[in-house]
This record gives sequence, C-alpha cells and structure tokens, in this order.
Amino acid sequence: MSEEIIKEAVILAAGLSTRLRDHIKEKSKVLCQIADRPLLAFPVEVLMHAGVEEFKIVANQFNHIFVRKIMKELFEVKFEVIVNRFPELGNGYSALLGARHVHSEIFILSMGDHIYAPSVIKKILRRARSEFDIIVGGDSSPRYIDVREATKILTRKDRVIRIGKNLREFTHVDIGVFVVKKSVLNEFISLSTRKITWSDIINRAVERGYKVVIADICGDYWTEIDTPNDLQEVLSGMRRMVIKNVLKQLEFRFRYEVMERTFQKEQLII
Repeated sequence: MSEEIIKEAVILAAGLSTRLRDHIKEKSKVLCQIADRPLLAFPVEVLMHAGVEEFKIVANQFNHIFVRKIMKELFEVKFEVIVNRFPELGNGYSALLGARHVHSEIFILSMGDHIYAPSVIKKILRRARSEFDIIVGGDSSPRYIDVREATKILTRKDRVIRIGKNLREFTHVDIGVFVVKKSVLNEFISLSTRKITWSDIINRAVERGYKVVIADICGDYWTEIDTPNDLQEVLSGMRRMVIKNVLKQLEFRFRYEVMERTFQKEQLII
C-alpha cells in the first residue's frame, strides 16, 4: 500500500538553543551549517521529497530573518515564517501557533533540529492510510541518538499511552515527526496562553480519548541535535552515517528525476 500524500507541514524552529549557545556562532542551531547546508534545510528538503508543497516555519524574534532568507534562497516552495515572540512558552505553544496558519485538515509537524531520511517519512505516511487522530513517529531501535536525552514513548500495541522525557518504562523514542489532524488541535487552543510542551499536548489528547498511534521506523536513519555532543557526533562522529544516508536518498531521487525528464524530452524529439 502506498503512502499518503500530505501537502502542508509545520516546522518548529523557535527554540532558543540554550545548551548550544556557547558552541555555535549562529543565532540559532537551525542555522548551523552541516554538509554545506543549514540544519533547517534537512527537514524541509526531505518533506518536499515526500510531496509537501507548503511550509509554515515557526521561528523566534532572533532568527526569523535568517530563516526567511534560507527558505527564499534555497527552495522554490510556498512558505510562511511565523514569529513566536514568546519561545519560552515551549514547543507546544509553537505548535499551536503554527497550526493556526494551516489550511489542510491533516498536516505534518516536524521539529526543525531533527535530521531524518526520506525512508523515515515513507514509513510514517504509510501509517496515515489507516485511522488516526495523531501519528507519533517513534523508533523502537534507535542507533544514532543519546537515549538518555531523548523523549520517550510508552505504547500498547500501536496506541500511545504516554510520552515524556522522564519516562522510566518506554517502548520507543520520539523522532520529532508527527502527522496531526488540525481539528484535534483546535480543542487545545485555550492552552496557547501558557507554557506547554508538545508532549503535554499529546498526553492530553490521549487522556481525552483521541486515537494517538505510533509509526515505528525500526532503526532507520535519523538523529537530533540538542547538545554539544549531538552536534559533534553529527559533524565528525558516528552520526555522520545519518547525513550520508539522507543525502544519498535525496541524490538518488534527483538523478531519477533528471533521467525521467531527459527520457521524456527524447521522446518528444522523436
């Protein structure tokens, strides 16, 4: 069964990068150069690969000019940069802020500091062919992260029971990619005036009986950059394997499209 095509995505890039502030020269970690491109470019390019045509990027008051410049100069895609002037209220606040600007009923929500391969998105979107309210991308066999730093997920069968940083019992770790029904988030708009995490919103959705399900990517290529060690591992450690595989999958797709266009042109000439 082929994966679902979802046209809109919200990317959260409003974090203040507090733990990396003394280790990077950029205004924000999503601006850090990795493999000759800013970190933010990775989720954007991979989601474009998956068919996303419109992006809502939630930035903060310090990096929004640079985020807009990246999107305008690197990508030919429709986008809107939404400025979160209260990033201290948490990524749940950013998610609700971004969701207000989404037109579709179903959209992808991605953290801007996560790097994942196109094959990861395929697995998540395949799950979108079945009934859900929120799909949580999870990994039962993570290879390229520090599990101690990761957000954990407890599931029963394919249903999410709980998500959070400090779970002692867990079955997966959160990979930072979700598929969300906007109508579900509308119920939580009243929470957008207080400090709240995205995990808090997911837990509240579970408690209210929404169908929050896991999409297990089973050890596929992904990582996150949250600490100085994360950054070092991506630049010069084992996590370079993630970058290598992401770029390889994107390059294969580009080569295929060039070949396809060339073939079509030759047919027309004949």
